[in-house]
Amino acid sequence: MSIRACSVVAAIAFGMIGGRVALAVDSCGAGCPKSPKAARSVSMPPAPLGVFPQPLLAVGLLKGKAKTTLNVEATIATGPVAPGAAVRPAMIVDANGVPMEPAAGLPLIEDCGSSSHFSCTLTGTFWLDLDQNPSLIGVPITVTLTGGGFGGVGAAVPAMRTMTVRMTKK
Repeated sequence: MSIRACSVVAAIAFGMIGGRVALAVDSCGAGCPKSPKAARSVSMPPAPLGVFPQPLLAVGLLKGKAKTTLNVEATIATGPVAPGAAVRPAMIVDANGVPMEPAAGLPLIEDCGSSSHFSCTLTGTFWLDLDQNPSLIGVPITVTLTGGGFGGVGAAVPAMRTMTVRMTKK
C-alpha cells in the first residue's frame, strides 16, 4: 500500500471513530501471537494528543535478560496534520512501571506554544540497565510511552506517535 493510501486510510479511521486511534502499525505483525524477544516498533496515525500524563503507546517484549540494556526511541509529532497549532508535547517512558533514564520520572518537553511553526516534534532516547533493575529480569517487559500536551497546551491537536524498543547486550 502506498504512503498516500495509508494516509487516506488513517484519515478515514481517525474521522470514523471521533479521534480515537483505530489503526496502528506494529513490527510484530499478525496480531503478535508471541511477544518478540529483543526488538519491537509501533506507531499510530494522528490522534488528539490529550493532556499529559496519559499512556500513548505500549510495547511488549518476551522477557528481560541479565547483562542487557533496554533502549527506547520515541517521537510525538504534529507534522503536516496541524500546521501552526500551539502545542507543548511532553513524554516519559517506563518499563513495567520503572521510569527510564534520562531524568527518570521527569518529562521531556518541547514548547511549540506559538503559531509560527509548521510542525512540532519531540523525540527522546531513553535507556535502562536491567542489571540495576533485577525485578525486570526473567519477566515479560511492557514499555509504556506516556505523554500529552503539557499543561493542556495542544491537548486537542492531532499528533503522530512512534516508539522503538530494543534489548541490547552490554
